[in-house]
Amino acid sequence: MFTLTERQAGPVVTVAYKTYDISIDTSFDTILRCMEVAEDPYFTALDRLIMTYYLLVPSYAQYAGVFDLEDIAAVIALAYRAIGGEQEGEADAEEIVHFTYDAERIFASFMKDYGINLVKAQGQLSWAHFMALFNGLSDDTPIMRAIHYRTCPVPKGQDQAEERKRILKLKRHYELPAQRKAREAAAVEALYDLRALAE
Repeated sequence: MFTLTERQAGPVVTVAYKTYDISIDTSFDTILRCMEVAEDPYFTALDRLIMTYYLLVPSYAQYAGVFDLEDIAAVIALAYRAIGGEQEGEADAEEIVHFTYDAERIFASFMKDYGINLVKAQGQLSWAHFMALFNGLSDDTPIMRAIHYRTCPVPKGQDQAEERKRILKLKRHYELPAQRKAREAAAVEALYDLRALAE
């Protein structure tokens, strides 16, 4: 969680678990790697758990033989709580940004608004600070333009035909892979519905 009153010694925070004070790497690039691991279909659930633990806890070897899988899962939960992980209701929210798919737009947006090179900021900028800056990006940055068109309503009415056409074109241009799949699935379903009506 972002706060202006807590002194930061960098992107490393400490969480208490049992009798241990465990250092957690909360740098934005580490959290993004955890997201990539979570989405990678190549890995099993156990692989994801272990890899996430290794990414978040740089001193994981220190706890080898001490922590079992239940401990590892508990430490990951504490780590996500410490970095201000998913808020209630966020899991069901429609995806409007994908940090891997949108990486170029995000990089360009941080350069444009803040002059921050995110590649050079790896290991230095915490997730909380990254998200505070991300949420403060101006509307004319590449990522905020993409988010705008992903979420804006499509105009209705005959007098809005040209604007509707323009918005739909931009929505397709900026849509995320999951949105594209959903749109294509809806189109196929509509086609089957039309065929069923025709029979």
